Amino acid sequence: MAVGQLETVLKMVPVVEQIYVHADSNHDFTVVFIVPNNKHLEDLAESLGVSGELEDLCKNKKVESEVLKKLTEAGIKGLDS
Repeated sequence: MAVGQLETVLKMVPVVEQIYVHADSNHDFTVVFIVPNNKHLEDLAESLGVSGELEDLCKNKKVESEVLKKLTEAGIKGLDS
C-alpha cells in the first residue's frame, strides 16, 4: 500500500483529525504522526473509564493501546479492499 493510500485509510478512523505518514526505503519501518480529534479521543477515553486533560489522555497507555488497535484494524481492512 502506498503512503498516500495508508494516510487515506487511517484518516477515516474517527479519532484521527490529521495524519502524516513517512516511509523511507532505507528503513524497515514507517513513522506516523497523528493529531487526535479531541472529541473522539475524549469519548474513547471515557468508554475506557479514563478521564483527564487532553495531554493526559494522549499519554495514557490504555488510551494509546486502544487508538493503536483502531488504527491497526483500519489498516488491515484497507489492505483487504
